[in-house]
Amino acid sequence: MQSKNDYRLPLDLSRLGPKRWRKLLWLIEDWVAGAHSGTVRHAIDIMVPTGTPIVAAASGLVVWVKNDGLYGGVAKKYWLQGNRVVIRHDHDEYSAYEHFKPQGVLVHVGQRVVEGELIGYSGRTGYGFLPHLHFEIFQHPSADCSEGETIKIFFKDIGLVKDGDV
Repeated sequence: MQSKNDYRLPLDLSRLGPKRWRKLLWLIEDWVAGAHSGTVRHAIDIMVPTGTPIVAAASGLVVWVKNDGLYGGVAKKYWLQGNRVVIRHDHDEYSAYEHFKPQGVLVHVGQRVVEGELIGYSGRTGYGFLPHLHFEIFQHPSADCSEGETIKIFFKDIGLVKDGDV
């Protein structure tokens, strides 16, 4: 299934063109076998340095925030340590952003955000071997809205990101 909403890339494109963005998008199934499978199979990772400004991909309501993660790495003990923001959008779609730097989330639950608004700064909290932004669009949220089943993302900046299309 594909997103019904059009999303912008969650970074400032003013300094990078679409060709450069395609090189930054790294589908996780090509990176670590099994890391993005099952309900998160359509998640993408955008390789960016720590401290990169992250913006809302569409307007919506912040429904879930984790901002107390301090560390990251490739051991399983880091799996649930990633600082994360979830925003609810039209058509019951949710965007999720993960791996903000420690105390790098700038929004809170209940806050309305507009497309392009700064929500935090990238980092390396949680599971991963390099700093990056984990980004996904999902439906059918869990009871706490922290996660759900990912769907293919249509970016109005660059089009549909499909499995293997980087």
